[in-house]
Amino acid sequence: MAIDTRVYWLWLQDAIGVGAPQSDEILRRFKTAKAVYEAPDDTVWETLTSKQREALRDKNLTAASDYLRKVLKADAWLLTPDDVAYPSLLRAIYAPPLVLYGKGSCFSVELLPTIAVVGSRTASRNGVYVARRIAAGLAAAGVIVVSGGAEGIDDVALTAALDAGGTCISFQACGIDVSYPRATAGTRERLIRSGGMLLTEFPPGSRAYPGNFHIRNRLISGISMGVFVPQAPEKSGALITARHAREQGRDVYAAPGVVGDPCSAGTNALIKEGAQLVTGVTDILTDQFARFSSVIDIEAGIEAEMRVERPSSVASSLPVGTQKETVRKETVELPKPPLETPPCIGCPNTAGETAKRLYHALTEEKAATDLAREIGLPLPAVLTALTELELYGVVVCGAGQRYTRIG
Repeated sequence: MAIDTRVYWLWLQDAIGVGAPQSDEILRRFKTAKAVYEAPDDTVWETLTSKQREALRDKNLTAASDYLRKVLKADAWLLTPDDVAYPSLLRAIYAPPLVLYGKGSCFSVELLPTIAVVGSRTASRNGVYVARRIAAGLAAAGVIVVSGGAEGIDDVALTAALDAGGTCISFQACGIDVSYPRATAGTRERLIRSGGMLLTEFPPGSRAYPGNFHIRNRLISGISMGVFVPQAPEKSGALITARHAREQGRDVYAAPGVVGDPCSAGTNALIKEGAQLVTGVTDILTDQFARFSSVIDIEAGIEAEMRVERPSSVASSLPVGTQKETVRKETVELPKPPLETPPCIGCPNTAGETAKRLYHALTEEKAATDLAREIGLPLPAVLTALTELELYGVVVCGAGQRYTRIG
């Protein structure tokens, strides 16, 4: 009996790891997962780790077949580079996903405008207002709103887009059969019922480990024509998504905040670095109109934006949780440096042991895969620690996902 070709892709992703940068080389050299499976065992790839080479020599397809059964049992589906519906935008990014698990409507985004809306998990009333207003306007105008589904700005944006009758795409940092975070489960269910897509790169049963968010963020920006950040502090995962967007050649948009307001320090920095300033939904819609004139309805977007009710204390910059409005943090959170720790002066004492090892190993610019090989740790653990160092402000990621130490 012929083997379902999706099983080969599941086997390949399992062998090299989720989000592995080597997927670029594999797709260029072999085109299909079946061709990799049938390649001679002595095929040598300099960019592969010894663990990856060993995994590729194991031709047992049992685990991959089990993944496929679990997906179908969970009333889900999957896309691989073999499929016509696989987004071409994702084919061109750094480390393209070999497998996408999904729930909801499996629609093509090739001719549709897609804008990601991401931001802080704890936001001010003004940040929430801006996210609601812009997301509602985008959705009503015919734009697909993309986000990560976290509590805070992500959930606010998805909810506003759905309220406006829009279609949404949300990326999980866990398995398609795992409900995380639980606080936003209702939004995910509503998104699916409304014809949207819930997507993830992680196999069934995968928990939402901190490093997964870093891996996932490149897909949020990758499937989008642009990324809008309504509000984000100086140390925010949303800024990492914006950085991915720049590297992928996507547009970056940000809403300005009050000078000196820590809730908007990140978005103000994005604008200083060249992000397009957004004060209304027309700033994004007119920018995208030339490419999607047959789809975007600017007037409908403006009308929906104006219908979003302005809160009475919109100027307040206190975190929403302190103002009796619930926008809770995700339960998985990276450690924050103490206030008295000056930025960029070395690795903080509060950093984890893996983060400290990586910091001292970064004597020169290096890729995450090189670091993983050098210190002998799995790539997901290395990415988690690198994200921690980025949030501390002592490591930056440049072109080609290469990391540099600061201070």
